[in-house]
Amino acid sequence: MTAQATPTNPRELHDTVEDAAATPDKEMPWRELGLKEDEYQRIRAILGRRPTNAELAMYSVMWSEHCSYKSSKKHLSEQFGARTTDAMRRRLLVGMGQNAGVVDIGGGWAVTFKVESHNHPSFVEPYQGAATGVGGIVRDIISMGARPVAVMDQLRAVDAPRLIERRLAGGRPVLGICVGMQVMFESSTEHAAGRSDDVLPAGLAQWPGTVARLQADVVPHMGWSEVRPPHDTVLLDGVADQRFYFVHSYAAKTDPAALLEPGRTRLPATTWATHGEDFVAAIENGPLSATQFHPEKSGDAGAQLLRNWLSIL
Repeated sequence: MTAQATPTNPRELHDTVEDAAATPDKEMPWRELGLKEDEYQRIRAILGRRPTNAELAMYSVMWSEHCSYKSSKKHLSEQFGARTTDAMRRRLLVGMGQNAGVVDIGGGWAVTFKVESHNHPSFVEPYQGAATGVGGIVRDIISMGARPVAVMDQLRAVDAPRLIERRLAGGRPVLGICVGMQVMFESSTEHAAGRSDDVLPAGLAQWPGTVARLQADVVPHMGWSEVRPPHDTVLLDGVADQRFYFVHSYAAKTDPAALLEPGRTRLPATTWATHGEDFVAAIENGPLSATQFHPEKSGDAGAQLLRNWLSIL
C-alpha cells in the first residue's frame, strides 16, 4: 500500500479558477457552509462553473441570514419598500439594498441613516448583542462615505450611560474598544467645527480629558503598531511586546491619571503608542478598561488580551 504523495508545487495546494473549470464535478461543502442546494446551483449558473473554495466561502457569508436577511427581506420589502412614495424618492439618494440609506437634505448636504437589528446576538446576550449592532451601524455609515456624528446619541437612546454606571458601581468589568474608548472621556473635538457655541461634544466622563485629532503626516492611523504598557498591566500581560491593529483619526493625548487628584482610589494605568505623536492606546482602571486599538482584529495578541480581560470577570 502506498501513501499519496504530498504536493510540492504550491499551486497544487490552492483551488484556483482554472482548477474549478477543469474539475466541474468536484464535491463542494456548500451544505456545511449553510447554503441550500438551489442556492449552490445558482452560484454555478452565475459563475458558469463550480465555485472555488474561496468563492464558495464568500458566497456563503454574503448570502447568509446575517448579511442578506434572506428570511426577512420579503417582509422588510413589504413594510418599507412598498410604502415608499414618489415624494419620498425625490430626496432618496440611496435606498434599500445598500449598506445604509442616504437622503438629500439640501444645500449640498446628505444624511446617512442606518438601523441594525442583530437579532441573533441580541437574543443570546441582549446588551452586548445590541452593542455589536451599534458597531455595525457605525461601520455601514462609514462604508457609504459618511461619518457618524451621533454615537453618543445612540448610546443615550438605549440608556447605555446608566447601564455602564451600574456595571461599574457593582464592580462588573466594562471594556471599550476604539470609539468605545473615546466616549469614556469628557469630550471630543471631533464634529466640534461649525457649532454655534464653544461647548465640545460630551462623552461619558469616566475619565477627564479631551479626544482630539492626531497630528501626523498620514491620518487616519491605520495599521499595526507597538504599544508601551505600564509594568503592572493585566490587560496586556504576556503580549506587551506585540503589535496591535489601529484604525482611528482621533485619540486622547493626556494621561487621565495626571488630571486626577490623588485619593483613595487607584489611578488609571495608561498604555501609550505613537503615530506622529504619543497618544493613549489603552487604559486599565479597576473594572473599566479600554483600548484604542482593535483586539478582535489583532490576531493571537488580541485574543490573549481578551482572555486577560475575561480573567477579571
